[in-house]
Amino acid sequence: VRNALASNIFKIPEHQIRVIAGDVGGAFGTKGWQYAEHRLVLWAARKLGRPVKWQSERREAIPADEHARDNVSEAELALDAQGRFLALRVRTYANVGAYVSSDRNLLATFSNIATLVGVYTFPSAHVAVYAVLTNTNPTAPYRGAGRPEATYVIERLIDDAARELGMDRLALRRANLIPASAMPYRTALGVTYDCGQFERCMDAALELGDVAGFEARRETSRGRGRLRGLAVVNAIERAAGPQPEFAEIRFAPSGSATIFMGTKNQGQGHETTFKQILHERLGLDPADVRYIDGDTDRVGFGMGTMGSRSTVIGGTALWTAAEKVIAKGRKIAARLLEAAEADVSFGDGKFSVVGTDRALALKEVARAAFQPAQLPPGLEPALYETGPFAPKQDTWPNGCHVCEVEVDPDTGDVTLERYAIADDVGTVINPLTLKGQIHGGVAQGVGQALMEQVVYEPDSGQLLTASFMEYAMPRADTFCDMAIESHPVPTALNPIGAKGAGEAGTVGALPAVINAVMDAIAPLGVRQLDMPASSDRVWRALRDAQANPRARA
Repeated sequence: VRNALASNIFKIPEHQIRVIAGDVGGAFGTKGWQYAEHRLVLWAARKLGRPVKWQSERREAIPADEHARDNVSEAELALDAQGRFLALRVRTYANVGAYVSSDRNLLATFSNIATLVGVYTFPSAHVAVYAVLTNTNPTAPYRGAGRPEATYVIERLIDDAARELGMDRLALRRANLIPASAMPYRTALGVTYDCGQFERCMDAALELGDVAGFEARRETSRGRGRLRGLAVVNAIERAAGPQPEFAEIRFAPSGSATIFMGTKNQGQGHETTFKQILHERLGLDPADVRYIDGDTDRVGFGMGTMGSRSTVIGGTALWTAAEKVIAKGRKIAARLLEAAEADVSFGDGKFSVVGTDRALALKEVARAAFQPAQLPPGLEPALYETGPFAPKQDTWPNGCHVCEVEVDPDTGDVTLERYAIADDVGTVINPLTLKGQIHGGVAQGVGQALMEQVVYEPDSGQLLTASFMEYAMPRADTFCDMAIESHPVPTALNPIGAKGAGEAGTVGALPAVINAVMDAIAPLGVRQLDMPASSDRVWRALRDAQANPRARA
């Protein structure tokens, strides 16, 4: 935000603008970059010579904010007689709204291309994307930013192909999965998956979701006059793209530490995750560490939180800074312990002389760093270290979602009955916050799949869903319990082995829910259903199928 305002809008040095972002709750893409109000408030303050405050009201959110995921895709899947995938062709028409104010409005449109082939072996693939200007709100990244759309296309195609060809959809997926032995694997769309065990993840999800017992549950539902459907989808996403990030560890003379992070906490629990990383590497008690982010006058540099990058890139930047702390601390400890630097090791938060019981805690060494008389000759005092990091390529979190739904054929109402996920986000730093990320991601995906829809009046272009009175959002009673297991395959692309987790739940949820609904209603002749699968749409699809018996043939 600071860079855009300083460089592109006001043409002034960056240090003349200070941006402070508090813990504003989830951003999910829509709060990123900057809106017109940001510049107008500053312009007005400079014009009037006095402070100007603007506060967005809740009712402004839908009419004024950027929207997301307005694509129409025409997709074709070619298979041989044995069910092997031969080729994929996708043509997408992407609504970018009335205005393109920055590359932000195109990010989600084009970032979905690479993952359209999913976790499957395709000898060839071709994708064309057409950005279309309309009378609607501009579109921009929303949680997943193109990857949920891509997974939706390929996983819907696979189920459609299995249904049309009379093949088992699980066997069809299994036969085309990229094997772990093929890693690193370059896909037909030109990206390289560095690691992954996709079949293992799928097997784990099938067991966790008790897919073997589905037919019995379907019969039970049928006995109650309900239709039951199952979906198994494999998801992969492009995360933690190669952009730089910053971290700083600054010790005080007392030995306590402050960390400054360029990534921005928005409710994900960064203050917990990053302190854990610091504890793992330096042995510092989290209670002795202060966490600061979101202030451009205090943090040296940062790109913020987006694209599941915080733990991967920010965490690695922090790890890098910690390595520098150890390197400098070893020199000081060697002086204090009267040993050669090569004989000093570090572990469990202390420096030790190899082969002896002589040791000093890191906090003691940090305190000594501020006392020049205790430092080796030529070593500068204090203990402040930075750790900028820029990855060489993206990481590829993946997983398998298993979803079961029940459909009331009389009303079209859809209820979630079971949801299971086996996920690979690389090294898991904090299992609790990871599950929270996946729960939230699935919730947003389910909302889009079942109910969320922006509607404009066709003749006038008037927005009809302008508030949360008309725009449906999921609530707690929309969901069932979720069973989640981690099956990490750490990446070698960063020292902590993380791949990114913030968007993993959403990426698989769209096709999981819709495929499950289709599995429930396809036996009655329904061949097509677009999101959202609201009760009226499902009801109409069932009635149309009844009115057209040939569709069942």
